[in-house]
Amino acid sequence: MFQDINSTKPLRSRLFNIGLRVLSNRECGSLEASDTLLGIPLYGTDPTTTIRWLDVNIFRNRRVKSKSDMMMLEPESTDIYYESWIDDHYPKRPKELENTHLYSFAQNYDIVKTRPVSSKVKYYEINDGKKFLKRRANPYLINHYFYDGEQVPEKYFFSLLLLFKPWRSLDELKMGCDTYTEAFNFAKEDLKEGIDYGNSMIES
Repeated sequence: MFQDINSTKPLRSRLFNIGLRVLSNRECGSLEASDTLLGIPLYGTDPTTTIRWLDVNIFRNRRVKSKSDMMMLEPESTDIYYESWIDDHYPKRPKELENTHLYSFAQNYDIVKTRPVSSKVKYYEINDGKKFLKRRANPYLINHYFYDGEQVPEKYFFSLLLLFKPWRSLDELKMGCDTYTEAFNFAKEDLKEGIDYGNSMIES
């Protein structure tokens, strides 16, 4: 790097060389790494791949509504947070999706304000008909922080229970056990998809 800075080459050439060094030594995500290995260009738009982030922390931050939205609330209202997939949409999902886990729910559905017009689109009315839960033609690519099961087992098993065990309230995830690790081991026969997913994340 210092050789490029102290070089007698023109400034443009030196900056170009420094830029190449920075790019070649930086960290990159799994998607960028896989695209690079497969020879797929890192620019442009892929309409079939859309990422949805899920916060799988045991203690999550929530986005507080703006001041203008707060002013529209009733004085006694405690509805101060914007809706989220984990805290609102999934727990209040239609009864037809009772056995659908969070990973599949977030992967395959969108919340829209207008009723879908196509008869081929599957949807459900939610929020007393004010919004609609519409099934996507192309699933989202679900992304989230992945915990090390050996270093932080409680966070690791909580995330798998959260994603792959159907629930209506987060209190259900422990299933009467003292820890999320115990709860996962108790229900692991019904969580084979979660086990396979966890193993695949470790291997990747």
